Amino acid sequence: MSKPRVKRLEWEDAPIDSDGMEVAYAPGGAGIVYLVRDSSVKKGRTSLWKGFEYYGDHSSRAEAKAAAQADFERRILSALEGYDG
Repeated sequence: MSKPRVKRLEWEDAPIDSDGMEVAYAPGGAGIVYLVRDSSVKKGRTSLWKGFEYYGDHSSRAEAKAAAQADFERRILSALEGYDG
């Protein structure tokens, strides 16, 4: 079986009062939400969150978004029957 392709997360700016945060909603309404924002603890770093769960700091928004995409793909692929990665 060839590896299924998982759709990309769709990033957008969060509401105005969100302090520069970006949010991604899983395609198809899977109910998974990722957030990236400037770290409030480590200057020059970007924090990644899944919902209200902290997923670590990264050196850039691009790196944090890549980590979110990898996590999302792992979750989706792990739910497919007959696919072992």
